[in-house]
Amino acid sequence: MSKVAGKEKAVSLNTLLCLLQGCVGRCTTIELRNDDSILGTIDHVDIQMNVFLSTITFTRAKTGQQSQLDKLYVQGKNIRYVHIPDDMDMMACIEGQVSLAKTIRDHKDKRKPKARSRAQCRKDVDAKVAAIRSKLEAKVNLME
Repeated sequence: MSKVAGKEKAVSLNTLLCLLQGCVGRCTTIELRNDDSILGTIDHVDIQMNVFLSTITFTRAKTGQQSQLDKLYVQGKNIRYVHIPDDMDMMACIEGQVSLAKTIRDHKDKRKPKARSRAQCRKDVDAKVAAIRSKLEAKVNLME
């Protein structure tokens, strides 16, 4: 998963968007709202269900005309249906996306320093002030 805010991760994990994100690297068909269809390899899916594809065959519904494209970006609001590949285990894919997000979250939690209470912060500041005060007193005594 790419860098996204916590709210976006929550949306992704609490909807079937994580299933679509699990399709990254797979060849699939996307049907658009205007009945056109796209067959291609999914490169990236973002939180608004915008899809970035490569190696595309774009088929116009009205004429049946096919076009070959290298890259294509499809806005999520234009997607009607995404065909999930037959060889993909949907439950394993969802579980994999959830566990990946939890692993990333746990890794970030380990790097964060633990929150200190206000009393602990005050105690630390008082200790630093006392140390500085004693150093200043020592210097004053040396000058006299």
